[in-house]
Amino acid sequence: MHSFIFNSDSGRFLRCFLTATVFVSVIFACATEWLIRAHVRDIHPLNKHIQLLTSKRSPNAIFGDSHAAHGLLGLKSFVNQAFGGEGMALVQTKVEYYFDDLKPATVILQAAPHHFAPTWLDKDREPTPKEFLKMLDDRGYPLEILNPELRREAFAYWRAFLSGKPPVPKESMMDDGARVSDDVYAAIPKSIRLQAARRQAYQIKPVSAPMSTWAAQAYETTVRSLLEKGARICLVTFPVSATLRAELAQFPQYADIFAFFDALAEKNGIPYVNAFSMEMDESLFADSHHLNGEGARMFTRIVADRCGIGEAVNPPSATDVFQPGRNG
Repeated sequence: MHSFIFNSDSGRFLRCFLTATVFVSVIFACATEWLIRAHVRDIHPLNKHIQLLTSKRSPNAIFGDSHAAHGLLGLKSFVNQAFGGEGMALVQTKVEYYFDDLKPATVILQAAPHHFAPTWLDKDREPTPKEFLKMLDDRGYPLEILNPELRREAFAYWRAFLSGKPPVPKESMMDDGARVSDDVYAAIPKSIRLQAARRQAYQIKPVSAPMSTWAAQAYETTVRSLLEKGARICLVTFPVSATLRAELAQFPQYADIFAFFDALAEKNGIPYVNAFSMEMDESLFADSHHLNGEGARMFTRIVADRCGIGEAVNPPSATDVFQPGRNG
């Protein structure tokens, strides 16, 4: 008798719990759909970037993550298709999509050592190729909450919104797709810079055997595919601040990664601009590993020269957009 009462009560409790869970989940999903439609969708940089990717076509293009998006500014006839947080799988997908029906001319491809860190090798951290291509579909998603790129940021949007802040902070996007920051890393107290650099260094510590990863194979495949299409390629590793570089010196894998990029460039007869150890004043950085606007303008001239692009730098014009806080 007692067992029957216990089981009956337990069953009712479980049903109530499951019903409440479903109810709360539905309410949260509906509220998040409203938040994205009302406060995120129209100002989200991903939408601006997708519009650029699908509408602004040029045989001269730049691909990579936020280092390339922030680091190259105003290259004549170039479209900067780099976007924050993109690992090698997504870069490969974008290159294949962009040049599917367009013959490439000159392509600047970021050679990123941090793409061999465990976090960046986790394919679940970004949209799959299928999910990304669906984002480019004119029909899109019937509900914004179904968009994996927006859905994974839902809690961050709510935290910002409930604290009275914009769901995504403001930044400038150039007509060519580049992002520009006016922050000055050198203005931050040295002790705080050092703490931040130490945290960042361990976030981008490469795996012990970086050349055996899928990312190395994907990078080689992307280079080979572009060459087969007739592209002129220039590989670029972007500079980091001296503070961060000193912290990264403890990881010998970086030498192996740079040797990989060097060998790949030499094998295919393409230039490789390795600016990782380039001495640049920390006033030219927005943070420990991204150039600010002044630094990007200076570095763009260096890349144009070393990649053999020539006098190819235009003064850019800016459009205000919003950029989510993403590493990369």
